[in-house]
Amino acid sequence: MAKLSELDWHAGLGIPCCLKGAGRFGGFVVGNNATRHDFERSVMPLEDQLQTFCLIAHRKLDHCRRAGAGAEARRRLSPREHQVIEFIAAGQRPKAIAQALSLSEASIRLYTQNARMKLGVTTNAEAINLMQEDV
Repeated sequence: MAKLSELDWHAGLGIPCCLKGAGRFGGFVVGNNATRHDFERSVMPLEDQLQTFCLIAHRKLDHCRRAGAGAEARRRLSPREHQVIEFIAAGQRPKAIAQALSLSEASIRLYTQNARMKLGVTTNAEAINLMQEDV
């Protein structure tokens, strides 16, 4: 990581961000080569707006990261796991899915559990939402 002096920055503002549910922290550093006095006079009045902007940017970056991870996870699902999640998304219960696919209910529950594990989610609703993102 570069030092501020290497970037010809003389003043800066660190804005930490933690998004609810993101499970991790992030942040941004805003700086320039103005004197500390000029920086504080021109940038510091915008601190709240900058923090709001950073939170929005952090949320968007987190969404892009999750979407990329979700796309990769979707590719790792077996065709049967994908099919079972699609049936669930259509509102089908395990018994009806089992009958439609000529499988046991236990098999359907296993495919569902494996799909949720591969997608990194804990509920069917989360699995459906992840499968439908960016499709």
